[in-house]
Amino acid sequence: MQRHERVEYLLVVRTDSYAGNFEREMGAYMTAQYGECEVGDREAEQARRELPPDVVGWCGDHVTQESDEHGVLRPVELGVPNTTFHIFMDEPPSADLCRLFLERGSAWGSKARTPVKVLSVAIVKRVEVTTEEELATFTREETSCSDPS
Repeated sequence: MQRHERVEYLLVVRTDSYAGNFEREMGAYMTAQYGECEVGDREAEQARRELPPDVVGWCGDHVTQESDEHGVLRPVELGVPNTTFHIFMDEPPSADLCRLFLERGSAWGSKARTPVKVLSVAIVKRVEVTTEEELATFTREETSCSDPS
C-alpha cells in the first residue's frame, strides 16, 4: 500500500459578516495575490505599493492557488462558518506576518462599502492523506483475476 500526504497551511480570517461577499478582495489586499478570475486585482496592486518588498516576495512565494468548483485557480476559499475565509499557503507565516495580515484585513474592512470587522486570524495546518492499494492484477495470459489477499 502506498500512502501520500499533502500538507498545506491556511490563514483563517474570521469576520463578523458573510465572507462570500468580499473574501477575494480582502485576501488580495492582505497578500497582494489574486486568482485567475482577476477579482481583487486592484486591491493586490495597491498592496504591492503599500507592503514592504520582502512581504510581497514572501506572499508571492508562499500564497498558493487552489481550483474552485469551476476549476478556476484562486488563493482563497470561503470557510465554514461562512463568516470565515481561508488563504492558501505552502508554509506558515510568522507571527509578525499574521499581525500584519490582521491589520491589513481590518483596514480593508473598515473602508468597505459595507464595513466588515475582522475578528481574528489563525494558522491551520491541513493534511490530506491518500492511500493506494492494488486490489487485483489482470494479464492477457490469465483467464481469471489474481487477488493479492
